[in-house]
Amino acid sequence: MKHNYILIGWNERSKNLIQLFNKHDPSINITLVDSTLKRKPEDIYNIQFVQGDATNVSVLNEAHIKNTKKLIITSNIHIDEEHSDLFCLQVSLIAKTLNPNIEVFTELLMKKNIDNAERVGANRVLNTNQFLYKLMFHEVFGNQLEKSPLQQLVQQDYKVISTPQYLIGETFRTCYIQLLQKGHLVIGVESHGNILINPRSDSKLHEYHRLIAI
Repeated sequence: MKHNYILIGWNERSKNLIQLFNKHDPSINITLVDSTLKRKPEDIYNIQFVQGDATNVSVLNEAHIKNTKKLIITSNIHIDEEHSDLFCLQVSLIAKTLNPNIEVFTELLMKKNIDNAERVGANRVLNTNQFLYKLMFHEVFGNQLEKSPLQQLVQQDYKVISTPQYLIGETFRTCYIQLLQKGHLVIGVESHGNILINPRSDSKLHEYHRLIAI
């Protein structure tokens, strides 16, 4: 049986991701891999479940890693940040060894490990701590009667898109104007796991930049 996506780790984030995947495309086959659960979560539907440690090759093979298109690795909330990142890096490396064509999306908690994730083959890295401490800062020092811009971004639908080829080398201002005409309001860029909202208008876009739009 072919599984399009494998999701590593059971937590509130992965639960919400599964619900979003099912809403976006119910035909996606999702396999959840987790070592803390004894059985498939009862309140989640349309998934397969493999119990075990994702750093174990046999567990990934049971999850049909060689036939998987995308692998999403969430941080392990049961261990400290350093070991959680190490776990994510190990899974990324093993997955790429078993299936070089798989797309790996991994969550990391420590900024210093982002370069290591790229070395082991992760295609996309999300440094959640960096995003959340900025959100917390705006919540503490922002207007308590209004939602901060970051909080509004989290609570509404937004999309992350690759920089179009014709905009590579152009300024953010040019990108903003051209994509606005096509119905995309670009509010920031993502690069190597770092999110920058409202960058300088004269900053140049590169092929590794992804655009955050609403």
